[in-house]
Amino acid sequence: MEMTDKPRIAIDLDNVLLDSDSNIRQLIFEETGIESTVNDITDYSYAKSLNLDSETMRRVLDRFHSYPNLTALEPLLGAQNAMSILKLEYEPIIVTSRPVDTYTATEESIRMWFGDIPLVHSNKKSDLCKKLKIDTIIEDHPDTAIQCAYNQMKVFLMDYPWNYPIVDGGLLTRVSNWDMIIDYLFTVYASK
Repeated sequence: MEMTDKPRIAIDLDNVLLDSDSNIRQLIFEETGIESTVNDITDYSYAKSLNLDSETMRRVLDRFHSYPNLTALEPLLGAQNAMSILKLEYEPIIVTSRPVDTYTATEESIRMWFGDIPLVHSNKKSDLCKKLKIDTIIEDHPDTAIQCAYNQMKVFLMDYPWNYPIVDGGLLTRVSNWDMIIDYLFTVYASK
């Protein structure tokens, strides 16, 4: 990965750039008949939130991680425009904890919706960000957000029921949409 003069920013993929939640809930419905809304997902684990056994959840995730499914996911509202704006002043790097064998489908989906942006797979995003000298991350996973803030990174936490226990403050800022992120990055933090 080449260094540029622009500051790097790490961006999670699922439920930050792409709408994965509604797809996973649809796959759960097809597999089990259980209907749910985003508000029913109060834990990062869909299995815990919807009381699913591990075998059912494995089947759902296998379908979710399939090539045709991953390339069919659509961007969250405002994500495409925000990425175009971010590229003006930042070097975005997409960091995902998806399985490595999904790399081809994931990269294809990124190119289709957001252009040529580096993609890195990591289950330890805070360590990866430190290694790549990234000091800001946009994330939805509560544990990752806490780890990154603990490691002195600015964290924008996309607001979802599964991360409600995490409170705004210090280096962590809860955001409900991409407009808020752009506003913070180009107005609030730019003036500091």
